[in-house]
Amino acid sequence: VQTKSGSKYKLSNAAWGSPIPAVAEAKKKEMEAAVAAKKKAQKQPVSKAPSRQIQPAAAAAAVKPKPAAAKPSEQKIAPAQLLKLAKSTFSLTGATVGKNGKYLLAGKPQQSSGRQAKIWEAYESDPNQAGIPSGYDGTNASISKVKRVTIKLSPDVDRMRLEEANYNKVQSGLFSGRFVSKIEYTPGVPSSDRNVDGKCTALVIEAGEYDLKALLSARKGMPLRAD
Repeated sequence: VQTKSGSKYKLSNAAWGSPIPAVAEAKKKEMEAAVAAKKKAQKQPVSKAPSRQIQPAAAAAAVKPKPAAAKPSEQKIAPAQLLKLAKSTFSLTGATVGKNGKYLLAGKPQQSSGRQAKIWEAYESDPNQAGIPSGYDGTNASISKVKRVTIKLSPDVDRMRLEEANYNKVQSGLFSGRFVSKIEYTPGVPSSDRNVDGKCTALVIEAGEYDLKALLSARKGMPLRAD
């Protein structure tokens, strides 16, 4: 006898109608093989098509963000360039007056009536950046932050002492608010200028709308005198 799977068996002398042992055994094996194949197929993972989704790391590498541009106020100017800008903006002469170069002289001085004293426009220096007015960072917006003063330099100690006393009287009087204030008075003031260093007295006052320079000009160079 030949089974469906193609196996051939010899029939035995089994009774008619009873199952043939060889055929039954063959069918049993076929069923077991089918069950085993089905279980094996169920255990195998289903293969998926490769994903086209870009992983986070790959995405970051593929698209690099552009560096944020620095804001104009955050951009720093090189010291040499800043010094050059300061000199041209404020007409700095390069000379200083006061301890540790406290004041930066600017422009051209005005001669007093006695022709010994010179009246300068000056700016307070940045203690951390030599030659740079305090508050200036190279931008137009910072110009208004710079403090301007007026400095009178004279080798005549007696005359400067008298003028300083007159400023003190004006500031202590009833009309002190109408005049600029004296900032400091320094005999033998230090200076980077050899013609001034230790040889002149400095009277430093505020540079207001009606400062010492303008006042002396209106008085034709005559200094203030006490009554």
